[in-house]
Amino acid sequence: MKYIIKKLLCFFLWGSFFITYSQAHDDLETFEKQLSKIAPIILYGKHDFHKYEANEKFSDLLWDALHLDRSYHYPFDSLKTISILQSPDNKFRIFTWNLQKADGSYDFFGMVQLNPRRADGEIVYQLDNNKNMPGRQAMQEVFSTENWYGAHYYKIIPSRYRGKWFYTLLGWDGNNLMTSRKIIDVLVFDNQGHPEFGAPVFITKDGVLQRYIIEYAAHVSVSLKYERHFLYDGRNRTWMIVFDRVAPLAPQLEGHYQFYVPETNIFDAFVFENGAWHLYEDVDARTDIKQRSRFRNARRVPSVFYNF
Repeated sequence: MKYIIKKLLCFFLWGSFFITYSQAHDDLETFEKQLSKIAPIILYGKHDFHKYEANEKFSDLLWDALHLDRSYHYPFDSLKTISILQSPDNKFRIFTWNLQKADGSYDFFGMVQLNPRRADGEIVYQLDNNKNMPGRQAMQEVFSTENWYGAHYYKIIPSRYRGKWFYTLLGWDGNNLMTSRKIIDVLVFDNQGHPEFGAPVFITKDGVLQRYIIEYAAHVSVSLKYERHFLYDGRNRTWMIVFDRVAPLAPQLEGHYQFYVPETNIFDAFVFENGAWHLYEDVDARTDIKQRSRFRNARRVPSVFYNF
């Protein structure tokens, strides 16, 4: 008799779980269908006010969806116009998207969703874009979710040093009709578990930076990737953040980033060493094996004091 009661109880609990799970999944599918109809208007709406109206609806719906039970593992596969990145350690995922205005400038929007199994308290944070700060100044600042610098992220690189995790983000910023930007940012969690952006881990010729921004002419393309390449003598490939070096078309145009373009086959990179990203110049990122006989060694820029 006891055995039968136990079996019935297990059957009841499993049935309740299945019903709850199915209902949550159905609710999320409903949200996704609504979101997928609105998302294209943010990019392709006829006027700015149409885009912002759609973005407000989209943000509200996504916010509600991410607060549903079991939403963390729901993929939202049909949302093709936004970026959804999950950290490799499954601690969080980040949603980012952009809105291009009639004047050619961009606004960025986003949300960070924490894995509820690994978070205490708030699990969803809305990212409010602050584009009033010049790029050079922004490299020195730490931003909260309330004044996020803004980018459309496409890669997360987790790193750990002395027990502390931080997550390097590669992103794109269309900026305006004159210049575009590639951004290397860092997401960390403070002592209360809240996300913030920026950390003193970029060791460059200009000192220690909180993030690294590459600004260049809007009509050209600049590569920014996380790949394995050689540093010395064509041996022992190393994981690095490698990017095109940009320079002005003429010396007198220095500082006028609308005239910055990539230098031909010249790459620089950040390599993670001793808890920081160290800048190396002249990384050989060529993919043609035949050219390896003319390999050039990378140069690490002089280090300055840093403490992370």
